[in-house]
Amino acid sequence: MIKLTLKEYILKSIELDTIRLNHYRKVHGRIRINGRLKCRSRRNGRELRYYYVSPDNKETYLGKKKLKTIRNLQQKRLAETMIPIIENNIRLKEWFCEAYTDDDEAAVIETLPRAYRPTEQTGTNGFPQSENPYRRENLVIKTSFGLYVRTKSELQIAELLYSLGIEFYYERALTLWEGTEEFISRTFYPDFTIVRPDGREIYWEHKGMLSNAEYTERDINKEIIYNLNGIYQPHNLIVTAEGPNNEFDMEAVRRMVEGVLLKMMV
Repeated sequence: MIKLTLKEYILKSIELDTIRLNHYRKVHGRIRINGRLKCRSRRNGRELRYYYVSPDNKETYLGKKKLKTIRNLQQKRLAETMIPIIENNIRLKEWFCEAYTDDDEAAVIETLPRAYRPTEQTGTNGFPQSENPYRRENLVIKTSFGLYVRTKSELQIAELLYSLGIEFYYERALTLWEGTEEFISRTFYPDFTIVRPDGREIYWEHKGMLSNAEYTERDINKEIIYNLNGIYQPHNLIVTAEGPNNEFDMEAVRRMVEGVLLKMMV
């Protein structure tokens, strides 16, 4: 799973810079020709004549048979110019990463004392509540253990997980890479995030509005981003859905949990 903050993006760029730096260092070390390269335009102005200038300032004309020498001198000079630029950029990026403080609101909230965490409100038994800011007024259905959910189907799923002693979070924030070259991230709120004993996570999405075209389109786009970040069925994603008339086969879900999810938890 890819979770890219600005700092992580900069660290990734440092890795790429290091690869480029090593490349130019190898080029510079491989080309052992000393001296400089000069060029002059011929009288017609359409052709350049290249000259090799030795360390003692002697010029030697380089004809067409010396193209390899010309290319080597050009590559060496480029490497000599690029190496200090990249080294300086790496130093600046490393300094930035040391000095930078993540200003993502969710990350900052995590650093606050519990009393000041609005997204960490708990139920009567201290169960963490939804972090999803979307229409929180719809979080009105209360489970037996103090969690507030949006639908009766989610209530049944939550009660089942709780009764089986499975550690989970309801609508916990999940930041993923959108699949663009710019490493733009986007935050989702899976219906249920289940924590395995080894710390890895399983995500459960329950679909209840498949008759709504706009909802279905958003859901498809979300699934694409999930897949790009290594979240897919049956590896670490569970998907359930309600029927066209909002019917929900809880017994089938129970069999799935007992036959599939519990095995994934081992």
